[in-house]
Amino acid sequence: MSEAVGILSSAVCAPGELRPTSEILAAAGVNPTSETVAGLGAASVSVGSPGGEPFVLHAARQVLEQAGVAPGDVDAIVDYSVLPQKFLVPAWSPGNQLQAELGAKGSFTVGFSGGGSSNLLVALASARDLILTDADVSTVLLFGADFCIPGDRLLGGAEPIAVLADAATALLVSDSAPRNHIGLTELWSDGALHDVLCVPGGAMRHPDRADLFRLQLDREAHAAAPRMDMLLRLVARVLELEGLSLDAISRFVIPNLSPADRAEFADAFGIDGTSSDTLVGGSGGHLLAGDLARNLHELIESESGFSGPTLLCSHGLGFLYGATVIHPDGSGSS
Repeated sequence: MSEAVGILSSAVCAPGELRPTSEILAAAGVNPTSETVAGLGAASVSVGSPGGEPFVLHAARQVLEQAGVAPGDVDAIVDYSVLPQKFLVPAWSPGNQLQAELGAKGSFTVGFSGGGSSNLLVALASARDLILTDADVSTVLLFGADFCIPGDRLLGGAEPIAVLADAATALLVSDSAPRNHIGLTELWSDGALHDVLCVPGGAMRHPDRADLFRLQLDREAHAAAPRMDMLLRLVARVLELEGLSLDAISRFVIPNLSPADRAEFADAFGIDGTSSDTLVGGSGGHLLAGDLARNLHELIESESGFSGPTLLCSHGLGFLYGATVIHPDGSGSS
């Protein structure tokens, strides 16, 4: 068993249809001014249908093919979706369906759904620790399949803070990865804000109550949460454990909420918020837990790639904070 765990491959599978943000705003009864669209940081977002073959199946097949790994060699499958593609289907597990359709007969499945954008960090930490502590596990498939509940693409209602997009993301994590090693993760949850972002539920029992299956944001609680202060405390802790300084971080990968949220990250870290080379993410439509995976994938695939330790971080809208270090050259914690 290796002393390090890294990312072998990554993939993003987005629907082909792009819907203008102005149309989404107008359909929700929000005045689609140019200022409102610009404030959401996305002129259009990818929109898919929950029917048909799951997009996540394509993303999972891509990461396996890229890495040359057979489905039967996957030891575990970890789901980090917030809004899976068949959200209102009762007694349905996306991990189990993916396992069956891939033919990954030797794998077990587990899922994390309540952490918003930080879900990916929970999944990465869990996969890394599982591989490092269980001799029977060496390869783990992580996936997220966040698809909007129909007619529910604005996070925050009449004064939205983000516009939601659809896409599936996947990563293959293994102790045989030569690069992109996963370092330590620090997580902190504020239980008092557990329902700052929620779906009330009960829609299947009351199909005429559309409000019961709307993604709702408690704007007052969200605004009051000390998001950046708490995140910086976590970042300081994980960097201390890694033996790194903030100046040693070459890339910061963040969620895609809005340009205003991106500016808050830049100000908190004391970096240039206009540079996509340093601050990766912040706009382009919000994929919930898929944001960090999509932005990390784009960084892995880019020509510039990694030039040093990279920090994945999320404030989870105030209820689950997380920070993970990625070492591109395989150095760092084991």
